[in-house]
Amino acid sequence: MFEFRAWIIRIVLLLLPVQYCFAATIYVNVNNPTPGTGATWASAYKDLSLALAAASYGDQVWVAQGTYKPTATTDRTISFLLNAGVLLYGGFTGVESTLGARNWTTNVTILSGDIGVVGDASDNSYNVVTITNNHSSATLDGFTIRDGNANMNYPASTTIQPYNQGGGVLAYAGVNGYVGAEIDHCILTANFAVYGAGLCTYANGSGSVIEVNLLGDLFLNNTSVMGGGMAYVSMNGGAGLTQVASCIFNGNTSSGGSGSAIAGLGDANSALCSLLLYYNTFYNNPAPVLNKVVQNGGTMNFNASDFIVWQASGVYGSPVITGGVTYYNGDIDVASPGSGYTNVDPQFVNAAGGDFHLQPCSPDIDAGGYDNPSPNVDYDGNPRMQNNSVDYGAYESSKTISTAPFATSPPAYCQYVSASALSATGSGLLWYTVATGGVGDPAAPVPSTAAVGATQYWVTQTIAGQCESNRTLVTVHVNASPAAPVAPSPPAYCQNAAATALTATGTGLLWYTVASGGVGSSAAPVPSTVAFGSTTWYVSQTSGCESPRTPVVVTVNALPAAPGAPSPPAYCQNATAAALTATGTGLLWYTVSSGGVGASAAPVPSTTAFGSTTWYVSQTNGCESPRTPVVVTVNATPVAPGASSPVVYCQNATASALTATGTGLLWYTAATGGVGASAAPVPSTAAFGSTTWYVSQTNGCESPRTPVVVTVNATPAAPVAEPVAYCQDSTASALSATGTGLLWYTAATGGVGVSIAPEPSTAVDGTTTWYVSQTNGCESPRTAVVVTVNVCPGPPPPIGPPPPVASPPPVAPPPPSAPSTLSGYSIPSAFTPNGDGHNDLFRVRTGDVPRSFKMLIFNRFGGKVFESANIDAGWNGNIGNNLASPGTYVYVIAITTSAGGVIERRGTVEVIR
Repeated sequence: MFEFRAWIIRIVLLLLPVQYCFAATIYVNVNNPTPGTGATWASAYKDLSLALAAASYGDQVWVAQGTYKPTATTDRTISFLLNAGVLLYGGFTGVESTLGARNWTTNVTILSGDIGVVGDASDNSYNVVTITNNHSSATLDGFTIRDGNANMNYPASTTIQPYNQGGGVLAYAGVNGYVGAEIDHCILTANFAVYGAGLCTYANGSGSVIEVNLLGDLFLNNTSVMGGGMAYVSMNGGAGLTQVASCIFNGNTSSGGSGSAIAGLGDANSALCSLLLYYNTFYNNPAPVLNKVVQNGGTMNFNASDFIVWQASGVYGSPVITGGVTYYNGDIDVASPGSGYTNVDPQFVNAAGGDFHLQPCSPDIDAGGYDNPSPNVDYDGNPRMQNNSVDYGAYESSKTISTAPFATSPPAYCQYVSASALSATGSGLLWYTVATGGVGDPAAPVPSTAAVGATQYWVTQTIAGQCESNRTLVTVHVNASPAAPVAPSPPAYCQNAAATALTATGTGLLWYTVASGGVGSSAAPVPSTVAFGSTTWYVSQTSGCESPRTPVVVTVNALPAAPGAPSPPAYCQNATAAALTATGTGLLWYTVSSGGVGASAAPVPSTTAFGSTTWYVSQTNGCESPRTPVVVTVNATPVAPGASSPVVYCQNATASALTATGTGLLWYTAATGGVGASAAPVPSTAAFGSTTWYVSQTNGCESPRTPVVVTVNATPAAPVAEPVAYCQDSTASALSATGTGLLWYTAATGGVGVSIAPEPSTAVDGTTTWYVSQTNGCESPRTAVVVTVNVCPGPPPPIGPPPPVASPPPVAPPPPSAPSTLSGYSIPSAFTPNGDGHNDLFRVRTGDVPRSFKMLIFNRFGGKVFESANIDAGWNGNIGNNLASPGTYVYVIAITTSAGGVIERRGTVEVIR
């Protein structure tokens, strides 16, 4: 071991103050709801900085899990200051009573420089923890230290200056200053600095001394210009020792290409500067991983031993360790590691998951030196040397080499004789074809006997819980054998045919029924043809060694099965038929079930006559199969369907779908061809003339088509009729028009025409329109006939009671705007016969009892709809048993009052519904 540390320790012991004997334990818990003076967990500080300020030499500060920041302000220069002799421990839950009860892995205690805006590194603390000129040794144990950003004046300047070293931890000794520190079981991650992102130990000035020991620490994903994980700097006469043991450096980077994991920097005035690395694991740190820079001819003792440098992406393409770093006993991921080093896979348990333990049989176990290690524990705290030498890397374990298996060489084989798999006695056997290297196969090899000579194999065993043994040699000898005899296979036999004995050309022939093993017979076998199939015999010749066996295949063909031949779908009579088909080989077609001569050409059935015909087919493969019947059915064509024809419509009349009598009807527009429709067509009557449709019926076959003629007759012209005029109350004649089959209507459309010409009513003056059409099987458009009734001068009305009114009076009605009042008689102008009990009757209202009363009501065509001689009986708005249509009706009323006065009135009444 290096002797430098001894004199440093002697100096430190002389400086130990007396008050160490009165050391206290100070408690810190960021989650304590009742913070106090830190004397107990219940009164624990919440602010770690306050607790550190209160700690004296020899005090222990116990910190519970949680996140702690140096300041609640945005002052980046503030850090956690670790005073002389203070022992700072993390990893507590907040209830422990002994130091050994803590667990820094489970109870994560974070010292974070992420002050200011959370997640914004630009305002983070320059240093998370600072240890400076403490003139004694302090301890930092069990923390995650992160988010430091020592970037003072960067990137404008990379000159060493305040606040650009040690983003995570800065250990600084100035002129005549001393810093001692033990940093154990810490994780330094996500830090940045120009020098030493995770940790920088810096001795600067005459008389400055740094002594820092690291054990079991993880440097993870830190970034710097020089020294991504850590840097040791000695300038202007600074001296000291930094020792790094059993630590892991994973994913650290150096933008300046100067030690992605660790860098050392010294100048010409530096003296007694040592950076010593023992048993460390470096993973996924870009090259150069370790780098030393000494300026102006200075010296620095930078040594590394028993380490692993590896990366996931394959071998490093550039130097891994540069600047004159002295290193030995290591496993380095390079193509050519050089003498004294290895470049074999270290077999980490799970490097991608951050588990760098070595698998039980890793080549790096027991690969290191044989010295007495110091410190003597690994990253987990396990003893460092467990066998006769230390392991490479941060973890120590042991392995046991299995004893070599027992294996004897087999007897010599004859050439071409089948060999058995080699055998050995042992557990977890692996077989090799080379004495060293290669990949072992757990399957025992079967030696080839194709070539004469000796072949070497090696076998190892791996006992459970142990590692692979040395290799045991197994030699296989092969003697020359005669060539295999010539033995052609005989022609194929048909089943039950007579066979002859097999033959071969050679000496000392032996016949077998198996390819290997069994007992050979010198008598040539006669194959059996009872069962169809292939049987293989084997024959060898002998001349001391037996030749390989020649296979002789005897094939007995079975009488083939009858071919598959489904009967074709039934044909319609006179349809075109296709050639018959069957599934098989070498088909032969017959018209009889036995006998006859088969034809290889498939027959085409005739469909001239309906009925069923049977054909027969067999298949051949040297032997002929039974015959399969194939029935061909020809169905008769159905008769044409019945359909009425012609179907006659008037032009523009509404037509119905055509009909026919039959099954599976199909309708066509042509006598032949086309595609039939199952939906019966609806003829168009837009144009007059004749159209022929065709219909067939189907029952699998289609009948001849029946024609259906649709005749559309033209509509006749409207009849000729002249308008007529009458004087009111004159006698009218029946209306007349020129045409055939005349029909008279009261409306322009709809209604039911009558063949008797109407006689217009002249009771009321005004205009009435009648309509007339002519028919010849089809009806013409209607001609309007206007009847005008004029008021003409006549004799004065008679004196005395009027005669009964039998027809509408020839007097124009008064306007119906208001009821008529006649000396105590009131006649309404409208009523609402809707059955609601209000205004449901049209009647004359009076308090008089007349001597006589007569009321007639007519429609607008002069038709009488109501008559009454009872003044109390009114019209209920019905015409017979039907409701009268809403509209205007004409009334004629004659009254002889009780005093003998005569009242006659004509007018209109409105029916409202």
